[in-house]
Amino acid sequence: MKTIHLLRHAQTVATPGTYIGATDVPLSDIGRGAARTLAAVLSIPPDAVVWKSPLSRCCEMAEILFPGRDTVTEPLLRETDFGAWEGKTFDEIERGWPGLVGQWAARAPGFAFPEGERMADFDARIVRLGDRLRAHVGNMVVCVTHGGIIRHLAAHLVNLPSSAALLLSTDTASVTTIHLHDEGGMLARLNWTPDPGTWS
Repeated sequence: MKTIHLLRHAQTVATPGTYIGATDVPLSDIGRGAARTLAAVLSIPPDAVVWKSPLSRCCEMAEILFPGRDTVTEPLLRETDFGAWEGKTFDEIERGWPGLVGQWAARAPGFAFPEGERMADFDARIVRLGDRLRAHVGNMVVCVTHGGIIRHLAAHLVNLPSSAALLLSTDTASVTTIHLHDEGGMLARLNWTPDPGTWS
């Protein structure tokens, strides 16, 4: 059995309720506190490999969680590029791009975020990431990454359709755990936090 821990970065300085994907924003002071709270209870063996998204909020999260430990920057773990939707709220997106939100929710063939990532490319990235995790020789991999990646990767690893990813919740500074067996994956933990009322 192989264990995959998917850790979402803590709260950032971005305006709450806005879509932040490729935009590089740091953790907020509240986020750093949440990261320290998680670090105090997180028990990861020293032989586990730690992968992180190249975006600064995940790099900073990894430094707080695993101080002095070697970590691997993995580009496949970067968040979706929302393009022109970056920094906008859902209501602003609906007003500015009528109909496109429905296409996104329906996973319409060929859908792409305006000036951003094609959904097909994102899905292919999730598949490549899943293949890399399955092929890794160690018994545990920790991924410090983003909400969208965690939802879609978890669904992929347990053989759920990609549309099911939108039904999975991933709060900031949360832990989702997948056990990988030869027969497939099992969702062992979803969206766990030490004290979600502290920073939600």
